[in-house]
Amino acid sequence: MKRIRDIVFALLLLTLGSAAQEKAEVALVTSVSGSAALLREEGETPLTLGLRLVEGETVRVGKGAVSLVFFSGELVSLADGEELRLGATPEHSTLQADGNTRGLGASDGLSVPSGGLGGSDNDVWQAQLASVSGIRGDALAVAVSPRLAVSEPLPQFVWFDSDSSARDSERNWTLVLRDENGETILTQPLRGKVGMFNTWQPERMPATFRAVAGKQYSWGVFPAGSSAPPGALEANFVYIDTEGMEHAATQRVRLQTLLHSSTIDQPTFHTLNATVAMDERERLFADAVPHLLALATTEQGRSWSGEQLSRILLRFGGQAAPLAPLAARIQTDLTAR
Repeated sequence: MKRIRDIVFALLLLTLGSAAQEKAEVALVTSVSGSAALLREEGETPLTLGLRLVEGETVRVGKGAVSLVFFSGELVSLADGEELRLGATPEHSTLQADGNTRGLGASDGLSVPSGGLGGSDNDVWQAQLASVSGIRGDALAVAVSPRLAVSEPLPQFVWFDSDSSARDSERNWTLVLRDENGETILTQPLRGKVGMFNTWQPERMPATFRAVAGKQYSWGVFPAGSSAPPGALEANFVYIDTEGMEHAATQRVRLQTLLHSSTIDQPTFHTLNATVAMDERERLFADAVPHLLALATTEQGRSWSGEQLSRILLRFGGQAAPLAPLAARIQTDLTAR
């Protein structure tokens, strides 16, 4: 019995020792153009948008450009021939450029989202995804987003026409938006493509729509000429508390200003907006969806955005969840324009 206890104790020490030696993720790749690689202990791998980087790894840019954001909130941009060995923060990282090696200084980084970025991805995502069956060709228009908590005062509505028998065709729909009492406050004719994520963002909302803390709404998309069922509809969303809305608005304005001044590029803009919204501290998954769909139109952003969108669809549940396997396998642009 003592020998068994000794073996168990030794295995426990080994496990704890291995966990202690694991290095933390410290940065997120937000943009990649040209050729770039990540140097790890097990070898070299191509650098891709959305890759989470670990302390001690090295980013090497061949001919191109890379942007990455430390989880502490600083953005660092690399260009042709530069290498960055990652520390826990920019101050603990080392840059090789023009034959010189030096530490990063204040001029090398730019503070982006206040409060930094969130932690690791949800590890149970693959298991959740495997348990969900895909969409069926039942001519259903799935109300994708917004759902759950939101902060965007002028939400972008996203729906998916799942009729696989009529791919690439277009059809007429009607979007119905209702208040928390089940009263219709908006009826909007729409035209959407089959087998695509269709979007519509109003220029203004009706006077009865109020984007204030605690306000709840439901909505759906129905074939033109048909009637929506009475009461609350299947897709519903609610505005978060006032403090959260103000914080989210500040983040959006900050990133929009950096984009307009060409301080950050479009992929970084969308990646950061999506990552901030998906942060478990914020949980504004619907706010992330338009940015993920924008990234899905680019080759560099398609894989990561598809994975993140599938995670969100699983969180949304309801009619949106069966779309998750489709989003995870995005190979081409599935966004109608």
